[in-house]
Amino acid sequence: VIMERRGGGVVGPSLMTLVVIALLCAQMMAMPTTREKQYRLAKSYQGRTFFDQFTFYTFQDENMHYVNRTTAQQHNLIGVDPVTSAVYMGSDHTTRLKPNTGTSRMTVQVNSVDTYNGGLFITDITHMPSGCGTWPAFWTVGQQWPTQGEIDIIEGINNQRSVRTTLHTGPGCSMQREDPSLFSGAWMPNLNGENGTDCYVNATTQGYNQGCSITGNNPLTFGEPFNSIGGGVFATLWNGTEIAMWFFPRYAIPDDVSSLTPRPATAKWGKPFAYFTLGPKTCPSNNFVDHMVIFDTALCGQWAGTEFEAMCPGLGDCVTFVDEHPEALREAYWLINYLRVFQPVVA
Repeated sequence: VIMERRGGGVVGPSLMTLVVIALLCAQMMAMPTTREKQYRLAKSYQGRTFFDQFTFYTFQDENMHYVNRTTAQQHNLIGVDPVTSAVYMGSDHTTRLKPNTGTSRMTVQVNSVDTYNGGLFITDITHMPSGCGTWPAFWTVGQQWPTQGEIDIIEGINNQRSVRTTLHTGPGCSMQREDPSLFSGAWMPNLNGENGTDCYVNATTQGYNQGCSITGNNPLTFGEPFNSIGGGVFATLWNGTEIAMWFFPRYAIPDDVSSLTPRPATAKWGKPFAYFTLGPKTCPSNNFVDHMVIFDTALCGQWAGTEFEAMCPGLGDCVTFVDEHPEALREAYWLINYLRVFQPVVA
């Protein structure tokens, strides 16, 4: 507020100053927040061109074997439904393997060719991988990890029922001051049993690479329960001030999502299940740079393998189970109707 000096003393603002302030306040109130902006469709991943817009990540260890596109096609691990145009990505569920022989079960990870520094990401999924030994994820990540960040939108293991959403960063990103009323999910605890709100992968109070992780409050958002309701839509809003996630079951997808005119600020969207504030004092937005979008189905590994015996008792160790029981992976597949990326309309 500009103060005026009269006769050497400081007095309150003049009438003109008050008018100017009132006009500025009215203008600020009229300006939409990032969430209230209109959005335009910038990119669509779906149907027969879906895989043309991704590269296939290749890697092999004792847990799994990420194969290239040609191998995936030869073994029917990928495909597009000719009627519905739904995209299929699965794991080998027919070959019985002998453990500790240098072979591992084939599966798929695809990384988008395009990279992003924000946007509204909406994906419609009918079926996601489920079952003991699986570790599926839909996520974004920068080339330089962890300094360019990672956003795990959909992630879980084995027979988990609720989705887990996590940020992984370098040092200097904390959600300790986050208002819990802004989202409906719950923080995963740290090593002290407190909210695990430090997103730094090497945070001393948390397990390695735990990140700041929120579990959704809806027990139909992951795995078999998600598939049993015909899936639904996940939406992620990422901009310079926030990262927020919503889930809409098949029977409750907002009209604006279906009509390609998404409006995250409307009452139909409601409260997100996960919310992370970005800002210079808590978590600068430059922790998330040049992200590619990824779908994958990992098998066993550091997380699913470690928790396997507790979550899937009586089945032995994860790798042996996955190798010797291909039939257990019949549900280890994605069926994706689309992934759409929207950007704010520039006035």
